Amino acid sequence: MLQMIKQILLLTLIISTTFCFAQQSSIYSSRAGTILPITFIEIAGKRPIIEYFVNNKKATSMIHSNANLYIRFNYENSQYFGIENLVEIGEFGISEPGKTNKSYKARINEIKMGSITLKNKEVSIFETYPPDEEGFGMLGRNWIRENNIIIDFGYNTVSILPDKFQQDSIVKRLLKDNYVAVSMELDETDNSYYTDIVINNQKTKFLVSTVTKLIIDSVYAKTANIETGEIQGSFAGPSGKTGNVYSSKENFAIKIGEFETNTNGSIYDEYIYSNKQRPDDTEKQIGGTLGVAFLIEQKAVIDFGNLKLYLKNAE
Repeated sequence: MLQMIKQILLLTLIISTTFCFAQQSSIYSSRAGTILPITFIEIAGKRPIIEYFVNNKKATSMIHSNANLYIRFNYENSQYFGIENLVEIGEFGISEPGKTNKSYKARINEIKMGSITLKNKEVSIFETYPPDEEGFGMLGRNWIRENNIIIDFGYNTVSILPDKFQQDSIVKRLLKDNYVAVSMELDETDNSYYTDIVINNQKTKFLVSTVTKLIIDSVYAKTANIETGEIQGSFAGPSGKTGNVYSSKENFAIKIGEFETNTNGSIYDEYIYSNKQRPDDTEKQIGGTLGVAFLIEQKAVIDFGNLKLYLKNAE
């Protein structure tokens, strides 16, 4: 009898331990991919970061969906990670506002993210301002697209290479919790993601971004009758362009699919910032950026692989 009780207690302990481990590991790994926790760093506002390993050394990087690259480090950190055979490709990136520096391309032997190992990936090497700390970098649009990531700003996690079971589970939870699904578009020329928005009955496309604030392009601000307020500060674009950043004078209603809320934004010329030619056709112009500050506030979920943005209407 005593032996039977011991066996029952041992079995209970094993089941309990297995269940607890499964709960904990489910936060960080899935059957096909992996889920990592997101934390935030203050660099011109909040930016989501994750920890992983590059050539067996710990790395920390922001998830930067505005960056048209796979992964990026500055020159000092490229040496720290043992990245070799750098090829100079011109000038890009800034060591201080308005000052560009040499940039390079190379290959990384191995990247480990939870249960996932990525081999022989292209790395961009250039400076940013303020300078990076040791081991810090950037994961850009090409990494986002290749790995079909899902960023959940409600639970502060990122799913990398999620399987269909995990994707379906997330969608089921979101729809049950009164979220609405909004379609995104992928621009395959540079792997950028956009969604349609409406302000004051003026429809336009906004870049969906994992960095920065909600930004209103200065030309679209005039079209949508969004009044410019006081100067908030200045911008320093990656190609050396600089300019003033203004606040919106008042809050405004923004509609994104079936989602609607009142908010405010920062106003500046996005085409000058990015050093791009503004299209003559106003319908082809981008009206602004749906930045991470807005997405965090709304506890948004971005499913890049399925081109869906989930937002929750106020109850």
